[in-house]
Amino acid sequence: MILTWDEAAAAGSPVCGGKGYNLARLARYGFRVPDGGVLAAGAYLLAMQDAALADAIRHQAPTSLPEPVRAALGRFLEEHHLQGAALAVRSSATMEDSGEASFAGIHESVLQVRGLAEVERAVLACYGSLWSARARAYREKLGVADDAVACAVVICRMVASDGSPEPVCAGVAFSADPATGRRDLIVIDAAPGLGEAVVKGHASPERYTFRNVQGDLVPLEQAKATPLLSESQARELAWTVRRIQWALGDGQIAQDVEWAHDGEQLWILQARPVVRLPRIVPLGLRGLPRYWSNANIQDSSPGVVCELSWSEIYDAVEPIVFASARASGYEVPNGVELVHRFHGRGYLDLSLIQWIFFDAFGLEPEVTARSLGGYQPLIPRPPGDPLKGPEGTLRRRRALKLSRCLWRFEKKNAAGFQRHIADMRALAAESLAGTSTAELKDALDRISAAHRKVALTFGLASSAAGRWAIPLESLLRLSFGRRAVAVLGALSSGSGEVTSAEQGYRIGELARIARQDAGALQWLHSTGAEHSLDQLPAGSPFRRGLEQFLEEFGHRAIYEGDYRNPRGAEDPAPLLHQIRNHLALGGEIDARAAARTRRLETEKEVRRKSFALWPVIRWLAAGLRRSWAIRESGKSALIAAMFPERRIALEVGRRLVAAGHLDQPDQVFDLSAGDLRSWLEGWWDGSGARALWQDRQQRREAWMGVEAPAVIAWEEAAPAPVSAPAPALEGDTWRGIAASPGSFTGVARIVLHPGDGERLAHGEILVAPSLDPGWTALFPRAAAIIVENGGYLSHGAIIAREFGLPAVLNLPGLLRLVRDGERLHVDGENGTVSRVL
Repeated sequence: MILTWDEAAAAGSPVCGGKGYNLARLARYGFRVPDGGVLAAGAYLLAMQDAALADAIRHQAPTSLPEPVRAALGRFLEEHHLQGAALAVRSSATMEDSGEASFAGIHESVLQVRGLAEVERAVLACYGSLWSARARAYREKLGVADDAVACAVVICRMVASDGSPEPVCAGVAFSADPATGRRDLIVIDAAPGLGEAVVKGHASPERYTFRNVQGDLVPLEQAKATPLLSESQARELAWTVRRIQWALGDGQIAQDVEWAHDGEQLWILQARPVVRLPRIVPLGLRGLPRYWSNANIQDSSPGVVCELSWSEIYDAVEPIVFASARASGYEVPNGVELVHRFHGRGYLDLSLIQWIFFDAFGLEPEVTARSLGGYQPLIPRPPGDPLKGPEGTLRRRRALKLSRCLWRFEKKNAAGFQRHIADMRALAAESLAGTSTAELKDALDRISAAHRKVALTFGLASSAAGRWAIPLESLLRLSFGRRAVAVLGALSSGSGEVTSAEQGYRIGELARIARQDAGALQWLHSTGAEHSLDQLPAGSPFRRGLEQFLEEFGHRAIYEGDYRNPRGAEDPAPLLHQIRNHLALGGEIDARAAARTRRLETEKEVRRKSFALWPVIRWLAAGLRRSWAIRESGKSALIAAMFPERRIALEVGRRLVAAGHLDQPDQVFDLSAGDLRSWLEGWWDGSGARALWQDRQQRREAWMGVEAPAVIAWEEAAPAPVSAPAPALEGDTWRGIAASPGSFTGVARIVLHPGDGERLAHGEILVAPSLDPGWTALFPRAAAIIVENGGYLSHGAIIAREFGLPAVLNLPGLLRLVRDGERLHVDGENGTVSRVL
């Protein structure tokens, strides 16, 4: 009848009400919650079975609880040493503090309660508050029947400071600004003592505001010179509120938190979802549905990634996507929600992205959609030429400003990306054994600061191609007409500068070296070769080549956006497996030379047809190749920071295992970035980490059993999103995005994971769900590429163009249509794939 916090967390909100269940979950996850428990809703239902008692409760008349309930309360107070303690007795209705209704201020709370008799009266007051005029009116407004709500009751110790029955201060905090809807703000209100006046809105509090800047919480506002909360206390509270959003709200449902501080420690008294948080909507999108698409995010972080990865992705994506718009002077609305997780997968608000780039530069929605991929509808845009009139003038000025910002961008940043990668590799090589927690924190701070800087540069790198591609395509159209885009793609081949393509080239070269090295061949096929590189002679050409490869690319991994996946330098087994596949299949061609030959042949054709314009075309094409290269170098630099971050996370995991809070170090990847930060700062001792891992692992398994749709539509007035049907592929010819020109007819080979690359024989068509740089080892064997996801600017498209392979991307339902081994015709110029009947 009365549940401890652990029991309440297991029982759920139908038994404990929203307030009791949320508080119990926070206690389970290691947040500092006052001692106490929950009088289950069954006790209320028992009381309401007695007609006379029910009538007294409805009319809030003096009465007594049923004897079994009163006896259980007495035992609970005695067993938990709460008989003489000052207690808070708070209603926790079964629909209270849910995502649909908060019931904030509707039901009763009684403070400073002592002893069984006062607790009994307080419980009855909570029961009676369900029948107040305001409670009944609230339910009527929501369309909730009176008998659909039962009342559990939270009973817990009051927070008090030394020498006072009250805390030093208390108040409310929000993980997003409830007034404006800005999701990048954490707003804290504080008042002396109990803070009840703040909670009920009867007092003007001190306000503390923090802004989330790429995952770092930066203070913006502090009310007084001598505030109630010190700088460090306010910072701890802000990070704790952030952690609560991840613990209870999946990182994306804003939380309303009640807290108190006793002068020594922070206590959490309540947490609930913020109901009806305003949505920040640009004028051009008002009244339109939001289309969430897995589009480009599927390319870099496919599937269900770990919590640590997603918590970093959630903070990183918006600054990267809109880096070019902000660099141009365009005012991107602050605090918008650009990414969201459905069924455990990441989605982008493609409606918002289409609008921002149209409004900033006049970029047509279909161009943005083609660049990013995805099957979402195009947004309607205002009629007329977007580059005409006053708005058009502003857009042209922004484009000019961005061009100036990107002038000599590749030359200025290529070396910087390489320095960053070298710095991250050096940090990853440092031993962490014996380092203090403070030293771990300082190392993570340095890495995070460098990571944030590189992320913004990568965001600009993603826009660098436009200033070369647009004028180049215009010039090519003069001689090639509609073939201009295909010719542009061919001129992008074989630069030898695209780092993610270099991985594929070099793996093939390592296989050729191994074939000439008998000792290396024997070693490669020995058991546990990945753990015994030192068994190869120091002068072995293969060993030197492998060591050089790991020096350059050891920070990369298959599905490298997920911290769960080891980096190549940590575990070279996947690399060695790919080399063995090359050796077993044989028949390699020099893919690098083939790609370069293809480009040189195209250059001859262009020079012949556009002789007068050739010098300008050659200059633009060279710039375009450098821009593709700098984008992939930026991605490599972005991933490089994950290497030392992963090692620090594992070290934290080892220490949490030693403290008894986890069972395996790699369980740390199911903690959020805020969890790690709070442990490193000393705000959290790690208690509850195992529960976080268990619940998130269980949730992950459930998500893995769900087939997530490619597009989700969320109407502005709708209570929940719905799957939006992707355009169906029909007949025997399917149209996608023409990502790399050329055509090929041959056998289609479905490969669902790069680790299964041995399925792909030389000269076959690679059919894949999505592509990241971990797939590049398969490119030298492929004759063409077709992919279910992706856009013209996706990593798979850039790598395909570098290899000179025909490629068609963004074919919805492709893997259900193609039969493994059937013959297909791939037309990378027109973006079509056809069955050969």
